[in-house]
Amino acid sequence: MKRDDVLDWMRSHRESVHGDPEQILGRAEREARHHAAEHAWLYAKRIALREAASWHECSLGSHAAEDAVAREVCHDLARELRHLEPQPDRDPVRLLESETLAALEQDAAAQMRPWIGDVAGEEEHKVWKEIVRFTHERASELIREGSMSTTSGWEDTHSYSETAERLASILALDFEQHARRVP
Repeated sequence: MKRDDVLDWMRSHRESVHGDPEQILGRAEREARHHAAEHAWLYAKRIALREAASWHECSLGSHAAEDAVAREVCHDLARELRHLEPQPDRDPVRLLESETLAALEQDAAAQMRPWIGDVAGEEEHKVWKEIVRFTHERASELIREGSMSTTSGWEDTHSYSETAERLASILALDFEQHARRVP
């Protein structure tokens, strides 16, 4: 079902919609996109935290230049994320605010359900592609910012697993900050 179809239905069933159908539909679309994007970033955060915990459990292993570890870990995590794309919750109760839901009678909410699920799915897919791209490029940014050292001498470097754990934790924080900034 398309947006125009839902809007036409809402206009022809005014008794099922408490307020301006176009405003309610616009608000519902924004809320669904917001929740889907936020969900994607927080899902990526959980994966990064899982990676950090996994690296924490590893033996210290050999020393490695932090910039090399950053490139490798970000690339590997981006590749893994590409295969772990979440499926958005399609339930309007989870996607819409209570005020928006209150403006819809049960039949109007049922009419909107497939469309709002599609909107959330499209948004989550778009954001997930952005998360994969961001993860892949983050190593270069961290190196440029000076967060990852380019030192390669044995006595000046951390172990591979320590650096990988630190990097996964940085990514988890990045993902959480993106989730907070979702419009």
